[in-house]
Amino acid sequence: MKRLSCLFSLLFGLLVPAAERLPLPERGVPEAPPYPASVVTAGGQRRLLEDVAVTVRCDPATRQVTVTPSGWWVVNFPLDRIVGLEGLDEDQICQLLFQKPRAALRNWYFRTPGEGTPEPPPASGPAP
Repeated sequence: MKRLSCLFSLLFGLLVPAAERLPLPERGVPEAPPYPASVVTAGGQRRLLEDVAVTVRCDPATRQVTVTPSGWWVVNFPLDRIVGLEGLDEDQICQLLFQKPRAALRNWYFRTPGEGTPEPPPASGPAP
């Protein structure tokens, strides 16, 4: 029985190199598109940035970013709307905040710890 097993192993070893191999996977898998500018409230509501009032400030000396209301996340907040960084272009802001060029960033987020404010009313419209 052991000889038969060895014979099959040898035969299989000879046939496998003759078989057509599958191509290697492509390395150029496209990245997901950037997430739209949005807010996640302390209660977990996901809202587009234009649907809620939120402010992002930065102290350029300390690179401290604060989000108002506290407890809310901002995702992909427009860099040119960050209070305190007026006059800087997007590349300068990215170097200041992330130590990376603008082209290297896809998605970013900020949050200031703290108690969340009352949740905004539910989104209006046909598709909340």
